[in-house]
Amino acid sequence: MPTLSVATKPKRLRLTTMATLALGFAAMSMQAYAYTYSVTNLGTLGGSYSTAYGLNDSGQVVGYAATGTNEQRAFLWSSGSITDLGISNSTATGINNSGQIVGYSGSTVSNNQAFIYSGGSVTTIPSLGGGTSVATAINNNGQVTGYLTGLDGQQQAYIYNGGNTTGLGTLGGSSSYGYAINNSGDVTGKSYTAGFASYPAFAYSNGSMSGVDTLGGSFGVGMGNNDSGAIVGYSSTSGNNQEAFLYNGSKTIGLGTLGGTDSYAYDINNSGSIVGYAAYADNQQRAFISGSNGLIDLNTMIDPNSGWNLFEARAINNNGQIVGFGLFNGEGRAFLLSPVTAVPEPETYAMLLLGLGIVTLVATRRKSARQTLIG
Repeated sequence: MPTLSVATKPKRLRLTTMATLALGFAAMSMQAYAYTYSVTNLGTLGGSYSTAYGLNDSGQVVGYAATGTNEQRAFLWSSGSITDLGISNSTATGINNSGQIVGYSGSTVSNNQAFIYSGGSVTTIPSLGGGTSVATAINNNGQVTGYLTGLDGQQQAYIYNGGNTTGLGTLGGSSSYGYAINNSGDVTGKSYTAGFASYPAFAYSNGSMSGVDTLGGSFGVGMGNNDSGAIVGYSSTSGNNQEAFLYNGSKTIGLGTLGGTDSYAYDINNSGSIVGYAAYADNQQRAFISGSNGLIDLNTMIDPNSGWNLFEARAINNNGQIVGFGLFNGEGRAFLLSPVTAVPEPETYAMLLLGLGIVTLVATRRKSARQTLIG
């Protein structure tokens, strides 16, 4: 009977140990982690500020930054280094997976000129009748969108492809603006209706432009689209606020805010993740990413001791990297967020170590029990 008694106790203790250890591992899998993204400061071109507007799936980033003389210049950030594209008074707005960059240059709005930068060579996108031009996005096939201004002062969204420019028309009004193009050549932006009654977001596909319903107000702007045709942007509401939206091809869905009155969505990747910025109740502006339960402040997903305050998220690639603008130790800087392998909070480790500690205790007791039997 003593043999049976001694053999039973370690078995019961082992079951308790495994349960405790499992609890520790469960806590690790369920625990809210300290942060989800690392933050990279993209720097400047010698001046006091920078802003990022676009990135590709390789993590190359474009935007604009100040030089030492505080001239605004388009930049390319790649593999830890920021490069001046050498174009005076310029902004880079998009980059595709081949490294082609688009943007515009000009000292004033009245002389903006769209460009494509590729391998050190700059190609100008011609305007309509000698007016201005702006390039806002480029897809992986080299198609560019933006808007062109004629001598009559009216703007029109376009697609530029291999030297050919196609105007996209309007929703009945005099002007339209293209802001995003996916790999199928679908474009979104905004367009005036007849009589300037409203300017809703539009969806352009296969040669046809259609309006996107607003959230109850008179205007909307499509800022981003993915390869499934989903569109994001912002719209006025019946309460005259502005709210980020997702258009799924048949319905416009409001994305809410961070507790304040306004929000703005700028981009969506092929997984459906949406980024932009939104206001809190105290009107503080913060960058967000969409979550299953609403918008998530990206500042809650980085190291709180990083020195960063993320204001705007402008683009997200298909690997989940995000670029935008914020303050780093009080200075305006472009940022790159990259997903990281999350590290559990200290209390999670404590739970796991508790389980491991009990394993050690049980092993010691089992050894003592065996020695007793032998003795």
